Amino acid sequence: MLSQGTQLHSLISLLIKLADSLRSSLIKIALLTINDMFNLLKRCMEPDLDSLAKVLLRKSSDTNTFISDEAERVLISMCVNCMESKVLSVLLGGTHANCKSNIIRQKISRCLFTVTIIIYIHN
Repeated sequence: MLSQGTQLHSLISLLIKLADSLRSSLIKIALLTINDMFNLLKRCMEPDLDSLAKVLLRKSSDTNTFISDEAERVLISMCVNCMESKVLSVLLGGTHANCKSNIIRQKISRCLFTVTIIIYIHN
């Protein structure tokens, strides 16, 4: 059912809206759901990586630590479960790549380190 592209895309769009909510409990549940989706659906999540990475990077720099910690876990899950070339293109080519926030730059660096380790292990 979810493998159909339009249904999956609409579900991801709804989760992104929830992750942008002002309610921390909704944000946390949305992030947990996205994490589970990365772990289960793996490469099926790749068409929406750009919009997901944007919200995950923003939430990983949140002042609320339980939200930022969960967003960071989801970012690592994204790096592990998606194709390395797609993750690299999203991290290095997205609008967040030129972000001036040191926290977001740190999160991008951590993701790049994770992808580098994965590439090293596979070769």
